[in-house]
Amino acid sequence: MLESLGQKVLHAWIQNRHQTLLPLTLNLRSLDAAERLLVVRVVAAAMAANGRGCDLDLAYGALTRIGAGERERRSLADAFGEPAVPQLFDALLAARLGTVAYGAALLAVDQRDRVTQRYLAYLAGRLALPDDAVASLHRRYRV
Repeated sequence: MLESLGQKVLHAWIQNRHQTLLPLTLNLRSLDAAERLLVVRVVAAAMAANGRGCDLDLAYGALTRIGAGERERRSLADAFGEPAVPQLFDALLAARLGTVAYGAALLAVDQRDRVTQRYLAYLAGRLALPDDAVASLHRRYRV
């Protein structure tokens, strides 16, 4: 009986490990201004990835939902169309903001669009996110 109970507890912990190891909520207010700008630039790049324009209302709503203010909204409009350069990804990795940036991008795009899905897969790889972390973010922030 004790072994069975132990297995059940371990199994439940394994299923939810990334919900406890990754941030439960995305909160841009907890970042400094430079870090928020990095996240906004990734969101803009993800929005532009499908090549068919963007839904600024969706992106503004997503950013507002995670604590962005007017400055970030203006920065998004300014950053739209800028390429996602390797230095951006390197800066995100150095700041340890990969999961935050990916989660923000995930919220701001049409997750059903195939091109966007492929860009998100590229983004996850470029930010060196483990597959189970990406799956956890998709479960949490599926719209």
